[in-house]
Amino acid sequence: MKQNVFTILLVSPASPPQWMPTDIQLIWQSGLEVVPSEKIHLLMVDLQASPQVIQQARSVFPLCPTIILGDSAAQASCLSLELPLEHFEGFTPQLYQRLLMLHQQHLELNDAINQELNNLNLQLLQNGTEDFYSTLVECAVHLVPGAQAGSLIGVDPDGHYTFKAAQGYDLPGLQRIRFAPHQVIGAENEVPRASRLLRFREFNAGRLDPEIESILRSSGRIDEIQVSLSTQVRVHQKLAAILNLENFDSEEAFTSESVRIAESFADRAALLMQRYMLEWQVQERAQRYKLLSELSAKIETLIQPSEVAETALETLIQLTGYDLFAYYERLAHGWQLQAYRHAVPLPFDPTLLMNVNLQDFERLPRSVMAREVLDIPDFQQVVNPSPDLHQLGLKSVLLAPVQVQQKVMGVMVLCTLSEHREASRNEVQVVRFILGRLQNAFERRTYLEQVESTREATLRTLGLALEYRDFETKGHTDRVVDLCERFALRLGLPEEDRTFLRWGAYLHDVGKIGIPDSILLKPGKLTPEERLKIQEHTLIGAEICMQMPLLPEATRDVVRSHHEWWDGSGYPDQLLAEQTSLLARIFTIVDVFDALTTERPYKEAWSIPTTLVHMEKLAGKQFDPALLPVFIDLICDLYGVSRVP
Repeated sequence: MKQNVFTILLVSPASPPQWMPTDIQLIWQSGLEVVPSEKIHLLMVDLQASPQVIQQARSVFPLCPTIILGDSAAQASCLSLELPLEHFEGFTPQLYQRLLMLHQQHLELNDAINQELNNLNLQLLQNGTEDFYSTLVECAVHLVPGAQAGSLIGVDPDGHYTFKAAQGYDLPGLQRIRFAPHQVIGAENEVPRASRLLRFREFNAGRLDPEIESILRSSGRIDEIQVSLSTQVRVHQKLAAILNLENFDSEEAFTSESVRIAESFADRAALLMQRYMLEWQVQERAQRYKLLSELSAKIETLIQPSEVAETALETLIQLTGYDLFAYYERLAHGWQLQAYRHAVPLPFDPTLLMNVNLQDFERLPRSVMAREVLDIPDFQQVVNPSPDLHQLGLKSVLLAPVQVQQKVMGVMVLCTLSEHREASRNEVQVVRFILGRLQNAFERRTYLEQVESTREATLRTLGLALEYRDFETKGHTDRVVDLCERFALRLGLPEEDRTFLRWGAYLHDVGKIGIPDSILLKPGKLTPEERLKIQEHTLIGAEICMQMPLLPEATRDVVRSHHEWWDGSGYPDQLLAEQTSLLARIFTIVDVFDALTTERPYKEAWSIPTTLVHMEKLAGKQFDPALLPVFIDLICDLYGVSRVP
């Protein structure tokens, strides 16, 4: 066959006329079950054929100019050029000339579109997906006769529509809008497709709520639009975006040629958009994995579930489309807010979140107690909320319970405040990933609490064992531990310091295990040699504590230095003033107070007022002069006594 033969494929249930020029090859088929091997220059589809044929033809010949035959042919979508040809009367010379002209126009149009899209494709290769949509709109405005401005509205994973790019308008303002499908002109997934030419008086047509209309009017020359051309962009026959082009001068600015070029551009751009969407999905997936990997690494260093939740909520803001994120933990007295974050300004006082009654959620058919992620697209319809929950105005809610050993220990609550939505599969996967990390944090905290409890009990047992050996100090350990905790709280010490002080109180006399009974249990007065010997218990205790690698230095200091004096006359190291650690100086005061106010074999118990007067005289000598007044105030408050005996 000659290379310059113009080949037409006719798909029709009726056979074609017999006349045909010699330089035209006509292939006639009643359907497309078999695809011709020849290169097809023009496709003609008879609408009397099966309705599926036109869709099949677009799939098999995506770049072939197409003419639809029929008495009432409707313009439809393909990836090139598609025009109705009514009153088909056979292949006459006039039709032949028209086909040749049509083919030439198609080639010229393809050249122009290809040049623009090739430039866009080059940009995509060089710069990635950044500004792809914006450049696409710029190309369309440049190519389509009559276009002065334009925008691209894309379909999000949740089915809503948002502005992806705009030329001639304020894009940041437009991006605040999320359209439901029924609010978007041209969002109908019709087959065949029809582009829309809308005069401005038809622009809104009552589809938009006042808030969206207000944003539109404040984002550019919306009120000046004379005509708008809306064209669908389809990927694999599914609506992916809507290309809107506008003219501000005349209602007649867009001709049939404008529509034809806009459709051809949209269909060819769909191929590039498909690639862009794949690129974006890869980048989006990589970003999601990066954020989750960073989150996983960070929370491995955290112990408290509330700390994990705070970190996780920051990630959820970046990876989900919700507005408000809160984490509640189930305590003995009920649910308590541990952390919250918000992606938009809150229309209520954030302190209201502390009073939310999560029992409303427990009444759901599949409640928090069902231990599963629960998506509630329309919260007010499913839940009859209590007044404190109702005033928050929640639209959609995603509940994610945290369970440990078959018990619900906490719950993450993700909410929208302005619209209803369903959670996407990716969002649910992200939430479940974070739930797993929260569960790990609970298990880690439970394990550490068990270890801590075991260590605490072991240290206390050591202290009590010494009491059984040294009967004169019965109850001394528990008393000084309790008073140290109260004193430390009065001083405002952090929890870690209070813990280290408590451990020091348990072990402060552990060195007495190395003191002979003849000295330790002697009822009478000790000789100077015996007193020096008993002073060695601080060094023995410090040596024993060195064999306990889990004990911090602050605890070992309490054991070694609790007999040091402020003026440097104590033992074993004669430390002066603040050379003795703070915790050791605190314990010195508590230890002496308990020793003076309890009965010993060699003395009677002193009254509390007498003890306080005596200790006050030793401020700056034996005791830290800054700490002692705080301790005296504490004792007066605890026992309701005065310093004067």
